[in-house]
Amino acid sequence: MRIECRALTDYPYAYRDFLQGALKLNSQSANGFKACDGGAFAVQNEKSLAPALRALHSDVREASQSGEVVIVEFARADLAAALQEFDDIRSRSQVIYVSASAALRQARLVSRAVPPEVRIDGEKITLNLSDDHLLPASVQCALYTADSLEHLKASTHWRDRIFEIDNELDGEANVDAKIRDFINGAVRPYR
Repeated sequence: MRIECRALTDYPYAYRDFLQGALKLNSQSANGFKACDGGAFAVQNEKSLAPALRALHSDVREASQSGEVVIVEFARADLAAALQEFDDIRSRSQVIYVSASAALRQARLVSRAVPPEVRIDGEKITLNLSDDHLLPASVQCALYTADSLEHLKASTHWRDRIFEIDNELDGEANVDAKIRDFINGAVRPYR
């Protein structure tokens, strides 16, 4: 069996909204983001990320029409509210929730942080973004300590679709095994 897969994230859309606000190209975006060192940004209100989530949803719908397995990555303080954007494809969706201690999470985010690459060629400016983007410490604390997993588990829509991986307890070697378990469970009905 061959499975085609595509990975999508809302970061490029959020960065676009942040940049348009910073450059005053979109006055609505300007109030929702705060610039931080190294090309990073903080969101002052999670509602400012709604356009990025809608754009991500559109790409997910398009990719899922082609029969690919689509892996979507995003983080929100209110996961249940964010997942409402995906209600129309919920019956074909699973949530993989990966948890880790604050110290482990911060160490990984710092070690892998890659600022945007900027190239200027005459009047043309090109930005290359990495999914391993900078995340200010204040954002880490606000986002990951209040991500409302318990609220998501209580949701009648999503509670039976959550697959948890405790990165701290499972260890790096066992995370791969847990992912294999998830994939085997998802593929089993098609064998």
